[in-house]
Amino acid sequence: MTLPLNIDVRAVCEDFARQQGTKTKLRGDELIFMRCPYCGTAYKGDKEKFAINIRTGAFNCLRAKCGARGNLWTLHKDFGLDLGSDVAEYERPRYSWKRFKMEKPIEPTEPAMEYLHGKRGIAPEVVRRYEIKTHKNDDNILVFPFYDEEGDIAFVKYRAINFDKSKGGNKEWCEKDMKSILFGIKQCVDFQRLIITEGQIDSLSVATAGFNNCCSVPTGKNGMRWIPHSWDWIKQFKEILVFGDYENDQMTLLPDITARFLEADVKVLAVRPEDYRGCKDANELLLKYGADAIRDAIKNAQPQMLEQVMRLQEVEYQDGDTEEKLPTGIREIDKTLTGGIPFGFMNILTGSVVKASRRKARCL
Repeated sequence: MTLPLNIDVRAVCEDFARQQGTKTKLRGDELIFMRCPYCGTAYKGDKEKFAINIRTGAFNCLRAKCGARGNLWTLHKDFGLDLGSDVAEYERPRYSWKRFKMEKPIEPTEPAMEYLHGKRGIAPEVVRRYEIKTHKNDDNILVFPFYDEEGDIAFVKYRAINFDKSKGGNKEWCEKDMKSILFGIKQCVDFQRLIITEGQIDSLSVATAGFNNCCSVPTGKNGMRWIPHSWDWIKQFKEILVFGDYENDQMTLLPDITARFLEADVKVLAVRPEDYRGCKDANELLLKYGADAIRDAIKNAQPQMLEQVMRLQEVEYQDGDTEEKLPTGIREIDKTLTGGIPFGFMNILTGSVVKASRRKARCL
């Protein structure tokens, strides 16, 4: 299982080594354990080793009789390895969250429709579909209901329509003791593509442009507590398209979502910077350039890749015959590799095991 968190993998691996009471050494991205925690074999020199990749968390024991392999989640299950509070929340979510069961859809109020349609360009049918209303005691407060997969309201967010920064107070706030999830789950129609924005009005803007499965995060770019709560639901989608706020030459949400979900084999795309046309978010793009601008931005979205991963066509060609080499002392192998094993290369030699063994014996 892939972890729903962007944890410090190296720190966790080093903690695990200390728990096991074994020495380690770092070789590239591999943390080499001097003793396998599964078979208990202690290693010397360059013999078989147990290693964990400090970037991905994948591990394996190279001893044939053991062959243990897995990732940090495996170690968590087998040895009780502590992976942090968010993993604990994913594995054993608290059951004291407040929930509201609704017998019928919420009817949008006139002040909500007037603000969202008249001043924010949101289509009336979208306001009705997402069930946006104003607070029963104050028409200047928008109420955004976050429905979970079971159709209950699991989270509620409020937004002040007449917010004035100079007067202080909060522009947005949330109902207490409710589970952090994505806004728009109820309105999703399939598991093809999920479009995620930072703000609720931005997801409504994307829906106004004619797209399904438009969701937004509950508490802004720095609030990632929704991930363990929505992890299994999101992983059902074939791809995630990130349409975060574009500020200071970078997109919010994108680094966190890319790091977490690409590891889970979910395709991640992002709107190109140039398709924001100088705007901060989807709603500003809608108001200044219309729904076609949002459609173009999503049409041109580009796939994302993990850091330190390169496409094969991006790798510079190098001639292995001219590189510095390490002779093996085995004539046939050195002859095949034109002098030995070149540094910085991976070499795969195939053939009959029996013949290779006999050839090696003759060389020796």
